[in-house]
Amino acid sequence: MSLLEVGQRFEQIYTQRGFNAFQLAKATGLSDALISELRRGLHQPKPETLEKLASKLDVSPQTILNTGEPLPQLESFLKDFYDITRHRLRQCPETRQAYLEELKTRFLDICKARAVGPYELAQMAGISYTAIQSLQKAESFPEKETVQKVCRALNVSEELLLNPQLPLPKLRPIRLTPWRKYAMFCKKSEENEKAYLSKLSARFRRLIEGHSLYEISKATGLQIRTLSNLAKGLAYPEKTTVEKIVRFLNISEKEFLNVDADLPSGEIGPPIPLWKRKKMLIRQSQTAKIECLGPISQRFRIAYTVKGFSQESLAQATGVSKATVQTFAAGKFLPTQTNLNKLLKPLGITEIQLLDTAVPINQTPDSFEGKWKTLEQRMNASKSVRKACLAKFSEKLKALCETESLTAYRLA
Repeated sequence: MSLLEVGQRFEQIYTQRGFNAFQLAKATGLSDALISELRRGLHQPKPETLEKLASKLDVSPQTILNTGEPLPQLESFLKDFYDITRHRLRQCPETRQAYLEELKTRFLDICKARAVGPYELAQMAGISYTAIQSLQKAESFPEKETVQKVCRALNVSEELLLNPQLPLPKLRPIRLTPWRKYAMFCKKSEENEKAYLSKLSARFRRLIEGHSLYEISKATGLQIRTLSNLAKGLAYPEKTTVEKIVRFLNISEKEFLNVDADLPSGEIGPPIPLWKRKKMLIRQSQTAKIECLGPISQRFRIAYTVKGFSQESLAQATGVSKATVQTFAAGKFLPTQTNLNKLLKPLGITEIQLLDTAVPINQTPDSFEGKWKTLEQRMNASKSVRKACLAKFSEKLKALCETESLTAYRLA
């Protein structure tokens, strides 16, 4: 057994397995020069090198070294159906074109059953449209990566696609997710993308009214730049971005991305604080500003007058400027959240008591009526809070009935 014979046998084995010297070197992590030296029989391979090569070629080390024995049927070592098919086509090149025609028919049948067009499939699989056309025209045997991505997109096995002799089972049409559907629509043309993103940005801004980009960024972990691009309609959002936004807004992906549908009804996103809701109302128009601030400023004047404050003494006691107190009392503007909290503290009232005109100003937060009104406001502001409050109330009522030995009928 000469080194030259071992080198020749080694070359025959890796050629039959579909490798050239460069591909084998890359697959095993060895250098091109080493593979070339072994092929030419320049030196004996080290045991660890031989083991690495044999493992990649799916043969034993002895199979490479035993030059006196006939080469094994390498197809028996092939575990992947793609490799088996490619090996058979290389063994029988005369059947290649006939097989490619059968493969084309099988591919088109699967696409028809899945209700997926060639352009849509290219987008779903993340490959070029040219690769799909090559399969449609039976031009060449596809690359392994192409087959894997196509099968993953069509949700079929490689064997079902590559073996036209297998009967085709009943396949259901693929249902595209809303994100994928609109992503494919945007990629069809620049006009489609521009028109859709314009509508999506307007929809996004309406859905997040009352919430700042900073607040959304903090709650979702998204960058402000990403949210800003979405609000300006600069780019179609990533899937993870959409998932985080719809989770924040408490709506479905379809409700967010379907720009032609009406905005979802009911509560959207986290409840907006009362101060922020009043601020949004004031910004709508001058009439809305007067109607909103008039009753609030009147309640504010009553509150500090009852407590014995003048505008100047209230400003000194709270650290808020006298101009702020005067303009708020005159109904010209609503102070910032920080300043409002400072003004409420010495007055002994809550934000709800001042800003919500439905709550009498003379009710203290500790009174039964005050607690009831405060709880009612919280329950009306959020469905989740309402559910939690009712569950807690139910538990306390049951405990009270058990303590007093009352039935629900007797309690009523």
